[in-house]
Amino acid sequence: MRISKNMNVLGDPDSLPTIEIESERSANHAMQSSRIVRSIGSRVCSLFCAVVLVLAIGDSAGATEAEEQPTLYERLGGQKGVEFIVENTLERHLENPKLAPYFVHLDHAWFRKTIVEFFATGTGGPATYSGADMRTAHAHLNISDEIFDLAMVDALAAVKASGATKDTQDEVAAIFESFRSVVVTQATK
Repeated sequence: MRISKNMNVLGDPDSLPTIEIESERSANHAMQSSRIVRSIGSRVCSLFCAVVLVLAIGDSAGATEAEEQPTLYERLGGQKGVEFIVENTLERHLENPKLAPYFVHLDHAWFRKTIVEFFATGTGGPATYSGADMRTAHAHLNISDEIFDLAMVDALAAVKASGATKDTQDEVAAIFESFRSVVVTQATK
């Protein structure tokens, strides 16, 4: 006796081919195979879903950890910390005979406001910087590597005076250093 019956291996008529059963013995074997395949398919699907879930939870946990890390702005003391660093840096620049000429003719209130905006924005704070880009702001000053280094020493001394950790000081130093190529316009002799 020939039994002709179509059966889908995983029970999904749209995605998998069907098996045509030619005999009762084949039908029983196919039914058992079909159950095994469905069982394996179900386990594979469960495993896949579990892996996706673990990855999703892992990503969200990583995002939570990243969100919980304080920004550089926060590690510098927020707005008050940034204002202290800018004020302290300007005081140091004005006391330095090689740097003072670059700052004595500036409107100090405008300069403080602009640099606080720049520093707060660049360290992850809520401010929006409204000044010129670094190249434009410094192009007319003919700054050498020596002057840049002196300015950086003053700024980093102010960051240290603010109570920032060594790691935070190093992070700020790296940011300052990243501006060297656009701020220094005087050729090295």
